Amino acid sequence: MSNKSADRKKIMKRLLFLICIMAFTLGSCVSSNRHVVGEGSALVSLSNQIALKIKSKADISGKQIQISPNNFWERNTNINLPISTVLSDAIAASLSSHGADMTVQETGQNPLKIIGTYQTAENDVILTITLRKMGETASRDIAVVQERIARDDIDKDWLKPQFPRMARTLVR
Repeated sequence: MSNKSADRKKIMKRLLFLICIMAFTLGSCVSSNRHVVGEGSALVSLSNQIALKIKSKADISGKQIQISPNNFWERNTNINLPISTVLSDAIAASLSSHGADMTVQETGQNPLKIIGTYQTAENDVILTITLRKMGETASRDIAVVQERIARDDIDKDWLKPQFPRMARTLVR
């Protein structure tokens, strides 16, 4: 009987552990933060400027360009902060309005990809956005744009690390 009791305890511990992991996973998928960027906001305006500068350096009309929040990270830490999602969405919308076909996956033989970094500097956030042509052995930057946005013009929570987001980044 003692072996059965010990086995039941082990099974119950494992079951409890699995339930905790499932609860954590479900909790990390649900976010109470809302990353909303309204028309006319500073970030939308900045995204439009970035798209215009990229368009002036490269023909993007009709081109498929891959973009994802996973392509944006904080420069010094390589952490994917909440601003990554907002920035990815805003830049995708702006590039799309200039004729680019936005996609979440790389397509074609030499796919185009938008990547970016951001870093805080005193009262600003410095964004560096790159249109990169991916190759089999080497990639080439086609357009690199750097812009600043005042920290007061964006939601402060966008620059704070979130544990569930960091956990998903590590898993990827």
